[in-house]
Amino acid sequence: MPGGARIPLDFTLPSVGSDPLKSLLGAIWDMIRNRQAHHCHDIIVKLTDGEQWVLGLQGVRHEWPLSKVAASRSSLQHLAYRIDLDGDLMIIVHPGAFFLDIRGAVQRAHLLSRGLKIKHFSRGGPGKPNYQFNLNELEVALQRGGHVKYWRVIG
Repeated sequence: MPGGARIPLDFTLPSVGSDPLKSLLGAIWDMIRNRQAHHCHDIIVKLTDGEQWVLGLQGVRHEWPLSKVAASRSSLQHLAYRIDLDGDLMIIVHPGAFFLDIRGAVQRAHLLSRGLKIKHFSRGGPGKPNYQFNLNELEVALQRGGHVKYWRVIG
């Protein structure tokens, strides 16, 4: 990338070259995680010449396991781009191919063999500010709201 992008503060994404701020992976991560995932809308990056850069996230394809995504990468248009009539640039991101990219980067960096610990997100619990109710209170609230309890036999 020709200039800096916002990158995660709590971990470093792999990048080509010595400047992680110029990583396309970092920019796409920021645009998806901080805009698509948290705000449920496309993020528009205003470029210095007044044009705009957006991501086009493709949807998943029914009955396409990752093995089929991997075998079909060349036809998915993952990371292909187009410039529209207004002069704005859109990069196409295929979620399955993006996952394979991230997984490949993790494997090449040997992250899983470094003894790193994952701090899982958690919510609620005694003394926490949110989700202060027990199972019975939750079930009663669901029933009052007209939600149906269903039983699924496992085995």
